[in-house]
This record gives sequence, structure tokens and C-alpha cells, in this order.
Amino acid sequence: MGASTQTALSERIELVEAECVRIALQHHRAGLAFADALHLMQAEDTTFLTMDRKLLRRSAKLGLNVETVSR
Repeated sequence: MGASTQTALSERIELVEAECVRIALQHHRAGLAFADALHLMQAEDTTFLTMDRKLLRRSAKLGLNVETVSR
């Protein structure tokens, strides 16, 4: 992708939840998969349920509100 194409694309992108994305990026840098981090930030004050043990372990280290779903 050329520089002019990148500039044109960046001018059309609007982050509706910029703060949510910013915090998700911080959690991604701390070890979470970016998609998981973004979903957790969008969940806000609700408990995020998962069966993913790696996500449970890593989110606990970050103090995030994630719980396991019983099988």
C-alpha cells in the first residue's frame, strides 16, 4: 500500500471508542490477544465469561473481571 493510499484511509477512519481501543492496546502489550482485550474493554463493568484458560490466567494478572463458564 502506497503512502497516498494509507493517508487517504487514515483520513476516513474514525475511532468511536478511542479510549476503549487505547486501553485494549495497553492490555495487548501486557500479553492479551488484541481481540480478547478489545472484547474485555467493550464489556465495561460486566463480568466477561470465557472457557479460555489462557485468557483467564492473563486477565487475572491484569486485574480484569473475567470468570470461567462451567462445563
